[in-house]
Amino acid sequence: MSVSDYGLLFSILFIVFVLFHVIHLADYEVVRTLQTQYNLAIDEAVEAALYDVVEEDSGLDLIMNEEEVIHRFFQSLFINLGIMEQPAKKELCKFYVPYILLVEKDGIIPYQQEIAGKSEEIVFQTRKKIHYQWSMENKEILRATLTDYVYYDNLVTGKHMEGDYRDIVSELPEKLRWRYDIFDKKKRELVIDTIKSCTSECINHQNQIARKYGIEYKFTLPLIEYEAWYRTIQDVSMIALFQGYPFGNSRTGIFNRAALGGARIAKQKRET
Repeated sequence: MSVSDYGLLFSILFIVFVLFHVIHLADYEVVRTLQTQYNLAIDEAVEAALYDVVEEDSGLDLIMNEEEVIHRFFQSLFINLGIMEQPAKKELCKFYVPYILLVEKDGIIPYQQEIAGKSEEIVFQTRKKIHYQWSMENKEILRATLTDYVYYDNLVTGKHMEGDYRDIVSELPEKLRWRYDIFDKKKRELVIDTIKSCTSECINHQNQIARKYGIEYKFTLPLIEYEAWYRTIQDVSMIALFQGYPFGNSRTGIFNRAALGGARIAKQKRET
């Protein structure tokens, strides 16, 4: 091989090398831009969903329009992703939201996808509220809330008590032996564990739907720091997972994000 042949080969390899890095850099810029857009879209969707949705708040009982929350979430998400006028993309986008959890004072309301009717249309449906509760001895249950208010029930005798934990402790010293600081720590752990357990169930359910439709993507549990959990469970909040949404092509990968948000503006507060 002559010197000129080596020179030509080197030139070709150099051009290929440069083109590869130019394409890689362009993909990186595309991903960075889209990642910023998608982060903003999911954050604003959660914020829009929770804005001014509390219809009544007595301090203990809270009435929230859950259907309106879900509607606002997706409307905001579609608008910020620029697909509001594209029905097919809107339906596809919903698939990448495997669950939405409404974290309320006395429990979690999960919204997850279900296959509806003969048309096998994928729709969001609510599950029964999951309470934060401990099962005690002799078929006794202690239900916690995001506050210090608790509910005690004896399923055998029918005895029911509710009130501030410190007051209930004085009535049932033989049953409730935690000091308040220990109770508060265990309550937070209970709420977080309840959310995590519900999240795991929703993820498994979504993967079953994905397999049914021949979708290879596997949804996984999001990694959320404990500090973020603690901020979330301070008050009524929402957790939405947006996972597997493509950035554009096989080179640029997919977007994964668990969005946590809390907002509460009460419309009416009852007199006590």
